[in-house]
Amino acid sequence: MSCSESEQRLKRDLRSVNNELERYRTLYENYQKSEQVKKDNARNERKTATYRRILSEAESVMLERKQIEEEKLEIQNRNRKLWDMSLSIQKEKERIAILKKDIEQKHLSVTDSIRYARYIQLAVLPSIDVLGQWFDDYFIFWRPLEIVSGDFYWMKRQGDVIVFTVADCTWHGVRVHL
Repeated sequence: MSCSESEQRLKRDLRSVNNELERYRTLYENYQKSEQVKKDNARNERKTATYRRILSEAESVMLERKQIEEEKLEIQNRNRKLWDMSLSIQKEKERIAILKKDIEQKHLSVTDSIRYARYIQLAVLPSIDVLGQWFDDYFIFWRPLEIVSGDFYWMKRQGDVIVFTVADCTWHGVRVHL
């Protein structure tokens, strides 16, 4: 049941209680004015007892009404707090979405730079055709862990001398098997 439905129910109940209370008050006033009450003490005592019972019930109805009003205020306060919390959560969610988008853009930029570095690295390495011109029986096992490698090889011929270099630029070590 929503807050507005509860409030409407409470208002309807309060109106009903007020109407009943007003009716009892009117009955009591009419009761006091009645000449019959003054003439007959026995009936007067029974009616007085009934009136006291009615007043007691009216007081309990008024207490219930007061409790209902207090509960209504408490529900309204809880709803306000929940609404404030909901707004805070929504703002935090929006902030996180902005941060996520920013991180994704930065990640894309870094990944693009690394991919470009791979093209540069592949351009620097000697091609298989060049190696095949100078070596009859060879193989190269070069496999980057991710996109680029910290290991590289290089070859240059100067006269009758072929210089072949295997290097590590990350300081993690290179394994060379000759």
